Amino acid sequence: MEEQKSHKKHKKKDTKAKKATEEAPRKENPNNDLNREKVEQLCSAPPNNECADCQQPGTRWAVVNLGIFVCLRCSGVHRSLGVQVSKVKSSNLDSWSDAELTLMQILGNKVANEFYEAQMTAGEKLSPTSTDDEAAHFIKRKYVDREFASSNVDRFYKAAFKKAHYGKYAKQPGDDEPVEGEVEMRVEEVTKTAAVDPQVAMQELYGAAKWNTKKEKKAKKEMPVHGVFGVVNVPAEDYEDRLKRVFGSFGIPLPTADSSEVAAEVPVKADGDVPPDTPQTAAEEEEEAIPPVVEDNLANESTP
Repeated sequence: MEEQKSHKKHKKKDTKAKKATEEAPRKENPNNDLNREKVEQLCSAPPNNECADCQQPGTRWAVVNLGIFVCLRCSGVHRSLGVQVSKVKSSNLDSWSDAELTLMQILGNKVANEFYEAQMTAGEKLSPTSTDDEAAHFIKRKYVDREFASSNVDRFYKAAFKKAHYGKYAKQPGDDEPVEGEVEMRVEEVTKTAAVDPQVAMQELYGAAKWNTKKEKKAKKEMPVHGVFGVVNVPAEDYEDRLKRVFGSFGIPLPTADSSEVAAEVPVKADGDVPPDTPQTAAEEEEEAIPPVVEDNLANESTP
């Protein structure tokens, strides 16, 4: 009985807390109108004025976490993928935070497609005349399966999120505000370089010194592996030297473009005490040409 009373008491408290939360006014972003206006400007400027997926003119929707602008049809497909893949917002109806605006400025259709369509062939791109089923299938392949994405797409987006203070990298109370013009300068540099070379974009986002240090650390890990018969893998700069040493130890000339000439000079190892240069008889060649299984079958057939 006492447990039931305690349960009801806690339930009332939870209901009151929930009601108070719902009634509490949401804190409006003071830059909301200005941010929405800037998003509208981004949306109407090429190439953002064409859908990032199907190239349909007229983009009123944005997928914020991907940094792209899309048409009405493709926005519906993105919504169906769930917020874990695509977070869709209206460019002129929804509110926009400072971080969301900065992320859209850093990315945009051109930069995003440099990474998500890095390995796409011309015939695989959607067109405005594609059917709804074709659009749904393509968008799933592009963003869920990532069939066309570059290998460093995750690292690039992580760096972009950090620069924009988006998502889990959001600014905390007490963080320094950017000086005037800093965001615009950063966006201009990143978008300009990312559209040309993803590696350069990564360098811009991480900082040249930090990115080079990462590459040096990775290079140090690529050490030759020594196995029972010698080096298993050799660094690219040592290939030629290692090849000369291996062929030289057997007294074989270095391979040329015509591999048949090299193969002709390699001595054939013979069984038993027969010297390598002793030619085999026709009977021996015929005997070696018969696989053991076939030879056993022939013997069984000849047995009465």
